Amino acid sequence: MVDFKRLSKINQADEEEKAEGKKKDVKNCTSLEQSKELLSLGLSAETSDMMWGYFYNGKNLCVPQIRPFLDMRGEIPKGYVPAWSLTKLLDLLPDVIREGDVFYTFSLTKNVIEYIDHEGKALYSTGGWNFVDAAVEMFKKIGV
Repeated sequence: MVDFKRLSKINQADEEEKAEGKKKDVKNCTSLEQSKELLSLGLSAETSDMMWGYFYNGKNLCVPQIRPFLDMRGEIPKGYVPAWSLTKLLDLLPDVIREGDVFYTFSLTKNVIEYIDHEGKALYSTGGWNFVDAAVEMFKKIGV
């Protein structure tokens, strides 16, 4: 069973360090909270390519680690939370969204993800500290 409280405290400490400027906002996968949000939106755990979990680090401390999500048998290990890399999130977002007779194409520029028409008008637009945050916000807007 995953200890969400413990993982959340570690995640919160990371966010506090980031807010204090001690940590750069480099993010290569979804946070625990974002992973839970994506699962609640209906994104299948089987589409994830990473995971949060506890691993023995030699000092008897448990810390969240990111690893490929499927074990050697191709199964999801018990007690782990799926996570999605930026590459996987971008792959899962649709290339085109159709609203009536208008087609909106996927656009990615400096931490902003948009779906724009041929005139450059955006149907949906999200931005964030980084592309992972922007991608998660886009899933919230368009649904899964």
